[in-house]
Amino acid sequence: MLNTHKEYKEMDELHLFWCIRNGDHAAFTYLYAKYAPIISAFSMRYLRDASEAEDAVQHIFMKLWEKRETLSVTQSLKDYLYTSAKNYLLNRIRSKVTASLKQMEIMERHSRHYQSPEDDLERMEREKHIELATLSLSETKQTIVAMRRDGLSNKEISQKLNMPENTVKTYYAQSLKFFREYFKKYVLVIISFLLGGVSLLK
Repeated sequence: MLNTHKEYKEMDELHLFWCIRNGDHAAFTYLYAKYAPIISAFSMRYLRDASEAEDAVQHIFMKLWEKRETLSVTQSLKDYLYTSAKNYLLNRIRSKVTASLKQMEIMERHSRHYQSPEDDLERMEREKHIELATLSLSETKQTIVAMRRDGLSNKEISQKLNMPENTVKTYYAQSLKFFREYFKKYVLVIISFLLGGVSLLK
């Protein structure tokens, strides 16, 4: 019976997966120790959050163990883990962008009393992306967006800025359009990196 990391290290990865498939916890522990730090670093590169990167690692390895008996790994385990990480990150990033776009829609409807069902950390992460996008707007548009996020109506903003209400509406609509394009480009850039074969595992 194989029970040392040295013996697992000398195996080819398909043989190692055969051990894992047959419920060998020591083989799985060896695989985790070997690749978890690399998967974590790869996830951190795109998620930029240590706890989320750790969640990615746990999810990927948990799925591997749960589905070990039905998985068909014809490539190396390294490539399988990398592909799993890419798929997880794509879904996570799409989810983040969707949440940001929903926030734009909420702003557009200017609902002052909306209560987010998400926790504070998720809300802060979403707003961080909105604030970064806002920096690309003109100073006037930044002011209008900030005032709308504070709950002011177009009419109230026009009075405070001594600006025609229609101009406020136009600037705000242009800002929302910019935000949508910004987030679409953001996710496309991330996806292009993930699908382009950029790998920290190789």
